[in-house]
Amino acid sequence: MSSEKPSNYVNTTAMDITYTAIQFLLFMLFIAFPSFYRFELPQSVWIIGIIVAVLGFILFFTGVITLRKSLSLYPTPTQRAPLITHGVYKYLRHPIYAGLLVFFLGISLMIGGLSKFIILIALGILFYKKATYEEECLKEKYPEYEVYQKNTGMFFPRKA
Repeated sequence: MSSEKPSNYVNTTAMDITYTAIQFLLFMLFIAFPSFYRFELPQSVWIIGIIVAVLGFILFFTGVITLRKSLSLYPTPTQRAPLITHGVYKYLRHPIYAGLLVFFLGISLMIGGLSKFIILIALGILFYKKATYEEECLKEKYPEYEVYQKNTGMFFPRKA
C-alpha cells in the first residue's frame, strides 16, 4: 500500500471545517429563514435582481469550471493542484466567492427582505475572512502567489 496521498487530497484543518460549516449555515439561513421587514420594491428592481443573480451564477460557474481538478470545498489548496491564474482568475482571485455574493445580492433584490440583506453582509464578511485565510495558504504553497495577489483584485477587478 502506497503512503502517497492522492492528487486531490486536502489536509483538512479545523479552520477549513469551521469556515465551510459557517458558509453552509449561512446558505441554509438565507434559504430557510423567513424574510422579516419585507419591503416591496418596484418591478424594475425585481428585474435587476434577476439579471444580477444570473450574472453572479455565471461568474460562480465560470470560476468552478476554470478550477476543474483544483477545486476544493475547503480553503486549503489541494496538494498537487497548480496555481490557476488564467480565465476569470486573470481578473479576480476569488471569482467563486464574488459570484456567490453577486448571486445572493440578486436574490435579495428580488425578495426584498431585510433578513436576506443581513445574511448577505454576513456572507461578505465570511468570504473576506475565508479568502484571506486561503491566501495565506496559497502564499505558502506558491511563491509566485504574492505577485499575482498584487496584480489581481480579490473580489473586484483591478484597474489597469
